[in-house]
Amino acid sequence: MDTRTQIQTALSEALAKAFPDAPPPAPESIPLTPPRQREHGDLATNVAMTLAKEMGKPPRAIAQGIVDALAGHPAIAKVDIAGPGFINLTLRAAATAEVLHRIAKAGPDFGRWEFGRGVKVNVEFVSANPTGPLHVGHARGAVVGDTVARLLVATGHEVTREFYFNDAGVQMELLGKSLRARVFQKLGRDAQVPEDGYHGEYLNPVAERLVSELTESSEIDEAQCRDFGSVEIMGWIKRDLQELGIVFDVFTLERAIHERGAVETSVGKLQERGELYEKDGAVFLRTEKHGDEKDRVIKKSDGNFTYLAPDIAYHEDKYGRGFDRIIDVFGADHHGYVPRLRAAVAALGHDPKTLEVIIIQMVNILKDGEVQRLGKRLGNFITLETMIRELGADVVRWFFLMRSADSDMTFDWALAQDHSDRNPVYKVQYAHARICSVFGQAEKREITYAGIEAADLALLTAPEEQALLQHLASYPEVVKRAAETLGPHAIPSYLLDLANLYNTYQSLGRKEDQFRILRAGAAAETQARLALVDGVRQVLANGLGLLGISAPERM
Repeated sequence: MDTRTQIQTALSEALAKAFPDAPPPAPESIPLTPPRQREHGDLATNVAMTLAKEMGKPPRAIAQGIVDALAGHPAIAKVDIAGPGFINLTLRAAATAEVLHRIAKAGPDFGRWEFGRGVKVNVEFVSANPTGPLHVGHARGAVVGDTVARLLVATGHEVTREFYFNDAGVQMELLGKSLRARVFQKLGRDAQVPEDGYHGEYLNPVAERLVSELTESSEIDEAQCRDFGSVEIMGWIKRDLQELGIVFDVFTLERAIHERGAVETSVGKLQERGELYEKDGAVFLRTEKHGDEKDRVIKKSDGNFTYLAPDIAYHEDKYGRGFDRIIDVFGADHHGYVPRLRAAVAALGHDPKTLEVIIIQMVNILKDGEVQRLGKRLGNFITLETMIRELGADVVRWFFLMRSADSDMTFDWALAQDHSDRNPVYKVQYAHARICSVFGQAEKREITYAGIEAADLALLTAPEEQALLQHLASYPEVVKRAAETLGPHAIPSYLLDLANLYNTYQSLGRKEDQFRILRAGAAAETQARLALVDGVRQVLANGLGLLGISAPERM
């Protein structure tokens, strides 16, 4: 039993002892958090206040009963009442150090959960039109989507990562026209890229490759250019994502959905369910009754489907593959699209709550002291390939995970290029490398770490040591909360706090000999501190791994 669960159980038992006529709450329902001020203790609870109305007693009276019943508990060094009925608990050093045993036993699995076992989840992200290389906007969605998938795997879910290539529609036709113009230019013919086409220089090498494959009898039509260009660009996209440590399980093509008649099949199902009606020659889906602001056209009066129709077919295909949860990662421009998609899912007969959408807000690039004005159509954008080449995959991933996905972010290029510990990802990696160095120094000094079972963890009494232990103990809950809320930004925040706590602790040893990790003539303290920093090292490595970021032993 971990310390948190042990204290929750103790509080529940104390309530039962002090107030036998009132049924005590389940241990897991008792709130337990670190106090706002460290000097107030290690853990705090407001359970006396939450039960006051139900029990018909003043909160402080309930708190006093709990405090009296907790007297002599082996894990609790001190307990007192604050304010209207808060209970602050100070734990014994050996109790807080219990987490080190759990870390040592679980190793890379510390922080993992099984509450998602048996739940099949589809996480679809990036899903860019294959009309150009991935850029910074795509990159944020890619990193967030991949890390959400990693969190779900770490909590026992069966996860499928999926990329939906939007290789049909107006944008693809513009790609065909734009590439055809570039091919003609390579052949010395007079041609201009359409005004609303893709003007970026990135199409030139594609045009050169296509020209090299042409024969005298080759037709250079827009469809051929569209198909050739989309295949080439899909290759770029897959390569860049792999460089970022992202590998997909499934790639779905929109054109394939059309070709196998899935759109017509889904529309037919909606018709059978009475979810469609005709008006002014168009076919409408009754999305308003399912929570959308109005009904939506899925087939225009000219007989062509709107872009909503293949999306409906695609999501019906996902449900047909047996997924219990479907998570879509959308760009900010799709915010208004979410209600109609959920309504369509409901119209198909599925629970709309099983469709979850993460909205990725805009990214501004601060470079050379100015916010860059970027645009894909004009070709003046920063590609994911450039980011990885100039900054490194670890930095790119960390920076895109530092902020909640639903908030705008400014990507500070200069900070990302900084290789000192001003850069937060390097600060965390340096902390891991420094701990590895401690063990290297121990080996040179012929100090052998005897393992967690041989360490007297009750010696870890310094406030800095206790702070580290408390923070380590909270890691599994941080992972659980991040997975439940689909909020991976909580992990970098946790790791940065852990790195800062460790740096403070290591600095303390430099200032005061009694707190050195490897202390001459103090074998017992040295073993206890090696157990502590080994636990920190393991959790740093686990957290970085969860983010898809390396944990270097040397830097």
